[in-house]
Amino acid sequence: MKKKLLLIILLLSVFVLPFKVSARDFSVAGKKYVTNDFLGTLKDEGITPKVEDYKESEDKINIYLFYGKGCEHCDNFLNFLNDISPEYAQYFNIISFEIYGDANNSTLLKTLATSINESDDGVPFMFIGDQYYNGYATEYDESIKEAIKTTYDTPKAERTDIIKAFEKEMGYTNKTSSGTSETTKIVLFNLLFTAISTIVIIVFINIKINSITDKKKK
Repeated sequence: MKKKLLLIILLLSVFVLPFKVSARDFSVAGKKYVTNDFLGTLKDEGITPKVEDYKESEDKINIYLFYGKGCEHCDNFLNFLNDISPEYAQYFNIISFEIYGDANNSTLLKTLATSINESDDGVPFMFIGDQYYNGYATEYDESIKEAIKTTYDTPKAERTDIIKAFEKEMGYTNKTSSGTSETTKIVLFNLLFTAISTIVIIVFINIKINSITDKKKK
């Protein structure tokens, strides 16, 4: 009976094991889109991050990146961003939208590009403050670094944010929210996993103790 109980608990612990989820929900004008952060995007593309202590902050600027998984130019841009991250990651949050496998993200890019009278025919497409870049080439490097620093140095209330500008144009007044539901799920998974792991350990120890006790009695 004890062995069966232990087996059931072990199986449950496997099913609730807290897998690392880097994707998160990001709301634009009330609609949710699947996005990723800087480290998550790098790792999904097989790029080793150069800043493991990267953290998002409301004080940083938001860089909105639309990219395609497997896109060579997108990969080149992400490697460039990774190379400058030891110095520049303190200034930005990355909110990335993968468009090859997500029709909603692709439609959002088309909508945002249309709002600034720009074509959406290339990726990466990134918005940094009041600057945007359609595609990527090494010739953009200095301009991108300057856009990051200039936008960050602008008082927070005066910064241009393409998503907020779009929501304002649409007459949407609620704040953009990101990742809340996904974060809550991860926290709950971790708590449940910890609780079940503790039970497994306690049951295992009790079985061992009972086994030793039975042997002594014999």
